[in-house]
Amino acid sequence: MMNQKNTLSILSTIMVALVCACMVSCDDESDPEPKVQEEQFSVCTLNVDGLVDLDNPGPEYTPVIGQWLTQGGFDFIGVQEDFEYDQELSGSFAEGYDFDCWGGGMMNGVKLIYEPNEENPEKIRFNTDGLKGFWKKGLKVERTDSVRWNRNCGYFAHALDENVVKGFRRYEVTTPLGHQLVIYNMHMDAGDTEEELAGTDEEDRLVRMSQWRQLRDYIMAHLDHRPIIIMGDLNTYYVRDSVESQVINVINRSGRATITDAWIQQEKGGKYPSMGDTRIQYDSPTSGWTVNGEAPDKVFFINPTASNSKLILENVIFHNKTYFREDGVSPLGDHYPLSVHFRIK
Repeated sequence: MMNQKNTLSILSTIMVALVCACMVSCDDESDPEPKVQEEQFSVCTLNVDGLVDLDNPGPEYTPVIGQWLTQGGFDFIGVQEDFEYDQELSGSFAEGYDFDCWGGGMMNGVKLIYEPNEENPEKIRFNTDGLKGFWKKGLKVERTDSVRWNRNCGYFAHALDENVVKGFRRYEVTTPLGHQLVIYNMHMDAGDTEEELAGTDEEDRLVRMSQWRQLRDYIMAHLDHRPIIIMGDLNTYYVRDSVESQVINVINRSGRATITDAWIQQEKGGKYPSMGDTRIQYDSPTSGWTVNGEAPDKVFFINPTASNSKLILENVIFHNKTYFREDGVSPLGDHYPLSVHFRIK
């Protein structure tokens, strides 16, 4: 017979073995760590040229622009110069998309605002930014801000930018798989073509860089864990606007985020063109205002360092081969669409 001491020892050994077996069993049955679900996300930016002019798309071709955009199947579309023909543009989006409110046109549907100053005591503005966002049904989107630029240039000249309320709109987006993004859509000051070619558009460039700094500071002030996409008609070329030094480098050196121009990443290997002569020469009258292949329309993406999600560039398409009227020669508008496809990881 075993004595009491031996019995207790055996029982202790059995209990330890049972506990270990239970621990192994629990480990085997435990769920593995959930995998991060990747998701595709695409955007498109386009100046829809929505002014009343014989050379503009007008009521005939603006619906075709809307059809072109919806057929592209982009998740989020940001347009600029959506002034006079919003109904014609938006009609194609009725089924598969939700969209932002229309800012109004210049001929009707918008109020004038009076901003007199010493230089122009009678100055008025059309209270419209010409911006609008469209997004696929299934996305949860909220426009949180509409911000006007602190400075503009040109009331009777310099591309007449002071006649409207240019600025940017900010959207908070949640995808079907739960990824969160922030999207900015905007229109920056333009320059007069003749002045750009002559290199006498210094005032336009100074104002535009003021807008870039305003945008940079606003984005950094609101930066959190969510990746950011910036899109729009920025009227910017790296050879004449110091965006790399005053925006790109500042954000990248902050330690809080990285910013990338999608087209530069794909077409130039991430190397930005150097600042050069302020006089520029467009590639051709039908190039969509490109300079050495670079368009004034751009898409940037920002990945915060504190984020669990990341935007990875998949593809950039400058649609200068499909965006034409029936003659196959005349573009639908004076800008070509620029689309970017991302993978959210």
